Amino acid sequence: MTKAPKSKKGKDYTYRDGRKVVLNKRRDQFVVSRLSDDVPVGNDPLQVPSTFSRVTCKPAELDGLMEKSRLSAVTHHAYEAAESGDDFLITDRIIVTFDKQMTPEEVGAFAGKYALEKVLKYSATEYSFRLTSATGMNPVKLVVKLVEGEPQLARVEHDLKMRLTTKNDVKS
Repeated sequence: MTKAPKSKKGKDYTYRDGRKVVLNKRRDQFVVSRLSDDVPVGNDPLQVPSTFSRVTCKPAELDGLMEKSRLSAVTHHAYEAAESGDDFLITDRIIVTFDKQMTPEEVGAFAGKYALEKVLKYSATEYSFRLTSATGMNPVKLVVKLVEGEPQLARVEHDLKMRLTTKNDVKS
């Protein structure tokens, strides 16, 4: 019996720090905005941000569990960076830097175009937005669409959940 690969190699990519990053979809994990009693989680889920959890399952169950989860919660594939194999832990938020100061109406029009909710204003040009169920795509695809199709943006970043490592986690 052969072991199923942990990731699905494909043509998924996004941008991080202004550079293209090739991603692999995890075949045994997905990310869900909130866990309910209806979503079987197998082993203890890893908290991604305070409202997101990463769920591990058998590869054969992934699509069915994600479909069921989408009935009651925002659900996305889990990814890893193809080059390093490191987790690429997406959340439902992105950070957008406009190339110039925007009026509140312009920021609202931008948010409305992509069905985003403004979370924070960091500066005159930098904002945090949350994707909604009406956005119609996951954060990986949205970042690509914005970087490649919105020339008024100076920068677009994922608000990634970073995994902290301790001295005991580092392999020698």
